[in-house]
Amino acid sequence: MPLAKPSLLLDNWIRYNNDLPHPDQSHHSSDHAMASSTHKSTTPQDSIAIRRSCEGFHPLVDAAGTSPGTPDLPVIPVRPPLRPTASYGSASDVSYYSPTASQLVNKAPSVSIEELFNEREQSRPTCGHDWRYYATLTCLASLNFSCDLSTTVLSTALPAVSDDLDLNTLQAFWVPGSLLLSAALLQPLYMRLENVFGSKALLLLAITTFACGSVASALATTTTWLFAGQCLQGIGVGGISLLAESIVGQTRPISGSQPAGRHAWTRSTSHVYWIGFAVGPVVGGACAQTVGWRHVFWVQILFSLISLFGLFFLLRQPAVKADSLRDRFVKVDHLGWTLMTAAVSTMTISIFWSGLASSWSSYRTWVPLTLGFTCLIAWFLYNGFRIELILPGAILRKRSAAITCFGACTRGILLAAILYFLPIFFQLMGMKPVKSGLSLAPWTLAIAALGVASGAIISMTGHRLTVWAGWGLTAAGCGLMILFSRFAGAILFVPVEILAGIGLGLLCPSLAVAIESVASNDDESSHAVPLFTYFSTLGQCIGVLAGGTIFSKAMENGVADNQYLSVGAVAYTHNAISFINKINATTLEPQGLHSALVTVYTQSLRYVWIFTCSIATLALILSICFTSGTKKPEALQRRSTPMLPELEG
Repeated sequence: MPLAKPSLLLDNWIRYNNDLPHPDQSHHSSDHAMASSTHKSTTPQDSIAIRRSCEGFHPLVDAAGTSPGTPDLPVIPVRPPLRPTASYGSASDVSYYSPTASQLVNKAPSVSIEELFNEREQSRPTCGHDWRYYATLTCLASLNFSCDLSTTVLSTALPAVSDDLDLNTLQAFWVPGSLLLSAALLQPLYMRLENVFGSKALLLLAITTFACGSVASALATTTTWLFAGQCLQGIGVGGISLLAESIVGQTRPISGSQPAGRHAWTRSTSHVYWIGFAVGPVVGGACAQTVGWRHVFWVQILFSLISLFGLFFLLRQPAVKADSLRDRFVKVDHLGWTLMTAAVSTMTISIFWSGLASSWSSYRTWVPLTLGFTCLIAWFLYNGFRIELILPGAILRKRSAAITCFGACTRGILLAAILYFLPIFFQLMGMKPVKSGLSLAPWTLAIAALGVASGAIISMTGHRLTVWAGWGLTAAGCGLMILFSRFAGAILFVPVEILAGIGLGLLCPSLAVAIESVASNDDESSHAVPLFTYFSTLGQCIGVLAGGTIFSKAMENGVADNQYLSVGAVAYTHNAISFINKINATTLEPQGLHSALVTVYTQSLRYVWIFTCSIATLALILSICFTSGTKKPEALQRRSTPMLPELEG
């Protein structure tokens, strides 16, 4: 049996990877020209790279050079590509993640290029005519706006919530902390369940959960009720933040054409995230000051319901073709997710309790902390025996990827710490909630502007220089926040906020590109950005809770040493957040009590800024030490050319 011509096989695969029709198909030459104009063409250098990567590849065919079942295309023994998975800014064409390897069962060991082409095209979500396509993107944009609004809107409304529901300091910080922790813990599971149930079904479930959590939070009259609503919201946010971006990258019109302005629309859909981040503190402050803090959740319900009904009718996605639902569900690493969730949640809770509810020597601190470390060790040992991991362990074992994940977590810590503690400082200065949100605008707008523009900056300077510049500016901005006091004015606030905002704005896309650049195969590439999202969300949770611990400990020490506050030291520390509204609302006696309280609050916040500056400086040092002098990763060069499927045998 003679060998097939390698050039013919490679040309077929190049056509498949670039969505180009086979020359034997019945298309006019004009159709070929139109198809070529709407897809990225393969350069001669790309073809040479592919041919070099296939040296020694000699699939067997019949005497005519073709298979009897596919007379116009040669048969290549390949692993069929799985359903596309969204990546940052584009869609990864092939994913070989092990839990979805069940899709390979009962398939012939050889499939044609034509079958691979048809399978990939049929697996993409479609939206009918162009108007439905744009309507779908509008719904996804509304969803992104609502999702980010939920994580920022309470930053200026938290004192009002604490005062209304009589929350102590621990409970006040757990309101946003429970949402962020739930979102972080569920994101890895969403990442894998997408391959089981499909992205549309899972996204609709996440939106429904988010809406139910918003209703529960809006109607909450007790602490437990509010925490339950925030946890439900977090479960929804965890899925929305991953699946919405995935669907944006996969969605196309059902005709297969590329509508005018498609790329601008997809970019705008993702950029709406920054709008929600920028306006969230202002919306929260306006609601808390005028109609009541509960309306911040009704606003989120409105946008989520619009997205839910719109996507239900507009988005079309074929059922995932594989074996039974039960078999695919069983292949997900549930035990690994359980161990990881137990480790992260118990360690986070114990560290938070050490500063607010008990001391380090208390059993309430060291018992959950010991349990968390035990689960973490068990998870690492378990990963050595499990192939289908809940997180892509191979990429985490790379030094550059591990440092980048630490950077993503650090960025989340800084983002949440500044977002939730800077409005506290502004309201201590006598500002109303709305004005405190507007005073935060230089920081949020700088992050949003640089988050949108950093793509062009990265293309000119590279992601490493952008990361270094981002960490340097962030560390400088956090360091200058230490100078904030009751006597400082806007002439200091605004430049420092802009400086820190520019740094954090540069870090978001550049860190995502950095972790994507170290991926060496399709599985690592397709899950690199979801991994970045997971560590960033986890960092935001740590930022709120760790910042609350530092602030509370500093308050406890500060009021004990002050002659005006030592008598009611326990009450001031226990109700530090809810008491903010009372500081400026009434005249405090004896004389000098108001000044003493503002001074203690400001000094306590200073320890939070020292913490943020220290961790930003550490991230800067690590990023320089472990990425300086390196060349462009080979994995990134390989992904710039079409990739061949994995061979069987």
